[in-house]
Amino acid sequence: MLRDDTIMTMAVAAFLVAMVLFYAVHRRMEGIAADVASLRVLSSQVTQLEDRALGVERLATELASLPRKTTTMAAATQVGAMAAAAQGLQTKVSPRHRDKLEAVRLLLEELHDDLQTAP
Repeated sequence: MLRDDTIMTMAVAAFLVAMVLFYAVHRRMEGIAADVASLRVLSSQVTQLEDRALGVERLATELASLPRKTTTMAAATQVGAMAAAAQGLQTKVSPRHRDKLEAVRLLLEELHDDLQTAP
């Protein structure tokens, strides 16, 4: 009978140890699950920051290209004015010079169109 009591005590002790171990493992798994959830949130935030950084980079590139665009727009305006002046001169010169001014005007208009469509 003592032997049965000892076996029963050992079984209860083993059961209690198993319960404590399972509880510890369960708590550890809850901690790991919370860590994984926080990593997902952190990953989402990193992605948002990367998107913002790309947006800032794009804006910086656009700002850097503004002087070039402004210069191109000014050149297009000047070339357009030159084409208009060439057209006005055609009525004031001899027919021999009109043909040359017409060629100049056409080239200036072509250049004007190219400048307006330049990136």
